[in-house]
Amino acid sequence: SNAIEEVYEATLDAIQGALNCDRASILLFDEAGTMRFVAARGLSEHYQRAVDGHSPWITGANEPEPIFVENVDDAEFSRELKESIVGEGIAALGFFPLVTEGRLIGKFMTYYDRPHRFADSEIGMALTIARQLGFSIQRMRAEYARRQAEE
Repeated sequence: SNAIEEVYEATLDAIQGALNCDRASILLFDEAGTMRFVAARGLSEHYQRAVDGHSPWITGANEPEPIFVENVDDAEFSRELKESIVGEGIAALGFFPLVTEGRLIGKFMTYYDRPHRFADSEIGMALTIARQLGFSIQRMRAEYARRQAEE
């Protein structure tokens, strides 16, 4: 694809299709090092504003591991964050790191309306999707930098 938005939409399709989640999102670190939504499906604007900037990892983290919240009721989130998640009707979450050139650039999220146990096969598929999305973002950023340099 020539447009990053098309890559995001195709990735959201793949996430929801392969992982059978109710909702999904893609977030990337901005220039200030804050995690921001770049694409989301099934999430309200209110929810996105409420959780904007939250990340379990810091920008540039080395070899971050996926994080699974199989039941939000049992999670150790701040009261405000938990209220936002529960208020959106989310009962389980998956955080999958996006890495390019060995550094963390963002994450994609899966959201489930009921508690959810993450099977090994789902985790493997999610990591494959995360690698492909990372490669696509890296390629598009390199292409943009090349065009900027030529201009």
